[in-house]
Amino acid sequence: MGGVHGVDISAKWIPFDPPSGGASGQVNMQLDNLINLFAAADDPKNTANVDYLQSFFDMINGAIQDMPYPPSDYSGFANAVVGKSLALVNVGWSIELSQPAVKAQNTYGNHPADSQAELEKYRFPLKIGDDTRIFDGVVGYYLTQNSSDSNPTDWSKLFTYFEPKVATPKFQPIAPQTFPTVSPYWLDPLQTPEVPAATAAKYLITTVLMDPYTAIHAYSPTAFDKMSAFFRLGPSLLAVDMPPTLDLSKVPDAVVRLPISGRKGMWNWLQPYAQDGSDAPPKFGSVAVEEDQGMVHYAPAPYTFVEGYLELARRLGKGDVQV
Repeated sequence: MGGVHGVDISAKWIPFDPPSGGASGQVNMQLDNLINLFAAADDPKNTANVDYLQSFFDMINGAIQDMPYPPSDYSGFANAVVGKSLALVNVGWSIELSQPAVKAQNTYGNHPADSQAELEKYRFPLKIGDDTRIFDGVVGYYLTQNSSDSNPTDWSKLFTYFEPKVATPKFQPIAPQTFPTVSPYWLDPLQTPEVPAATAAKYLITTVLMDPYTAIHAYSPTAFDKMSAFFRLGPSLLAVDMPPTLDLSKVPDAVVRLPISGRKGMWNWLQPYAQDGSDAPPKFGSVAVEEDQGMVHYAPAPYTFVEGYLELARRLGKGDVQV
């Protein structure tokens, strides 16, 4: 690829002879179809898809900057001479339940005729990969039909986090509006004659371009974005007192310094405040946390012991992880 015409495709197998048993069974048709996106195989001088090839390499260059280095044993392979390798693989995604759907037990009627069919109406958005996490190897993916067709992959759209410098409809951002969806299901092993085949038929298939040495992940972002992690912590000794009342803890510049690692805005301190004249449980005020690097020594007394909860205020990104 590349050359005087912008995109040149050489003949297969050069500089070696074709396989003695023929090409059938040895040629990855999906890889051939991907190469044909860069230039028509029957017209090596076709320059119509030069922009697609350039955009494809822009995507790869953007992705590699966020990927971990390959393991040391990769240096023993000849491919290491030309740089980091990528793989084109088919990945199936599904949500399989461990038991059948719960049947309605109410006495008001209006029960679904088929609980399983009702369950499969639910559609969960699936976020494949994450460019903010260095431990994820997804570069981009195409959608593929779960069928036995000779060319089931939709090559018209490549979904990626690493969009090319020049916008093109053939490259789509991985965003909530483009997330594929999956439905939960359950297979009765006593009523399903071919469980492996029936399970495979439920897969959402994606043809993924990925780093073969890095795991890939899928998320249900709607659920995870609403979750918050927090830890009970204390007693901790502070050189500066906490805001004395719940109302003062809501002041924008209220902060607490703790010896924990993290950038500004990553952590919140949840401080309990008793309710006056009541035995009700305390209310918690959220105070921003700043990293205490131990630069202040022998601060004047008095000191304060506090107990509360340390909350992870936002998800961890690649800038928060030291590698």
